[in-house]
Amino acid sequence: MKISREIKAGVIAVLSLAAFIWGFNFLKGRNVLNEERVFYATYKHVDGLTKGRPVTINGLQVGSVSGIKFLPDMSGTLLVQLEIDNDFPFSTNSLFKIYGADLMGAKSLSIDIKEGQVLAVNGDTLRGVIEPGITTVLNDEVQPLKKKIEHLMISIDSTAMNIKNLTGGENGENIGEVIQNLNTNLENFVVVTTKLKQNSTVIDSIFHNVNSLSHNLKVISDSISDIKIVATVNKVNMVLDNLNTSLEAVNKGNGTITKLLYDDELYNNLNASTKELHDLLEDLKLNPKRYVHVSVFGKKTDEYEEPKEEESK
Repeated sequence: MKISREIKAGVIAVLSLAAFIWGFNFLKGRNVLNEERVFYATYKHVDGLTKGRPVTINGLQVGSVSGIKFLPDMSGTLLVQLEIDNDFPFSTNSLFKIYGADLMGAKSLSIDIKEGQVLAVNGDTLRGVIEPGITTVLNDEVQPLKKKIEHLMISIDSTAMNIKNLTGGENGENIGEVIQNLNTNLENFVVVTTKLKQNSTVIDSIFHNVNSLSHNLKVISDSISDIKIVATVNKVNMVLDNLNTSLEAVNKGNGTITKLLYDDELYNNLNASTKELHDLLEDLKLNPKRYVHVSVFGKKTDEYEEPKEEESK
């Protein structure tokens, strides 16, 4: 039986189309020769997940995302459809997790295997979760640092403002005067140090004399320490003991000193004698003729005449 060219062309076209479909699905990670299982998961948002992204279990691709659409309840919840061409079993407690596949922000989906009694079957809907991406993690880490930097910038602005207020106006003039005085003091210090350097020989001589003086003082102190101070102190104590003995004798009423201190009669007699001596000297001064007779040429002196009562008074 002879096959026409038209039939051959049609067969080739069908085979080419089938090969194209198989190759396209193979490039997408789907094996059209294996029976596929379909699962679903719901999300509030899919964080950039797109149709055709791979589905993995422990890093091994086992399927792909075949569709993403909104639920008809108008809640905004997204329904993600997964086609799994691997017969690896997993429980209904497992999670469909959206995660960041690379640093460019592309998202993929992985099945987080959890233990459970009931195995997931074709058409089941499992719980969907979203793993924080690198951007989210970095943002969470950077936010505290950002706040600290903002506070630091505010502090720097306040410090700069305070410095401006401090260095401006009258304060600036005062600071300038202080700096000028400081420069003057530094110049004076340089002059002093130069003078000290120039007179270093004299200063060395002074320190040498001071050392000699300290040595002499040490010799003198050593000499003083060698004096028999104990014997001298003993003699002083002996003198003090004798003095105490004399004072005790005076206190007990022995001797003339005690009578002079404590005997009123002796005091009155001495006082009366002193008064009489004073009167005698006064009378001698007023009436010397009564007591002294002097004749230069042998002339007889006049007899003493007693002063009248009024004159004596």
